[in-house]
Amino acid sequence: MTTDRLMPGQRLNPSDGKHDENTLRSPNNRFRLILQVEDGNLVIYDERYTIPGRPIWASGEGHNPGFAVMQEDGNFVVYDNANRPYFETSTFAINSLIVMQDDGNLVIYQQQLSAKWASDTVQGP
Repeated sequence: MTTDRLMPGQRLNPSDGKHDENTLRSPNNRFRLILQVEDGNLVIYDERYTIPGRPIWASGEGHNPGFAVMQEDGNFVVYDNANRPYFETSTFAINSLIVMQDDGNLVIYQQQLSAKWASDTVQGP
């Protein structure tokens, strides 16, 4: 799955970062969010000049990754391989989605495009 957003109920599975499946990629292909298979860290990479890119944000967690999911309740959560949560955005807003934007910001939007959470990683052109 390569897309720029996760809708409620959709998952992001761990990735080795060598292929585009299981990533959220900005529409301009510059930014990529992956759940790293080796350490369970959720990372945004800026691939403007290098591949696999320069990390600009990370959840900072080291676990055996299971999956990340945009839950129906609006909370974006990363679970380990035993289904225990180890990162969450604490955004409880029904009908929310998470988007990897062209500016490098990862944002959770509620129904009327009201931002509920952001990684605060806006990058220059």
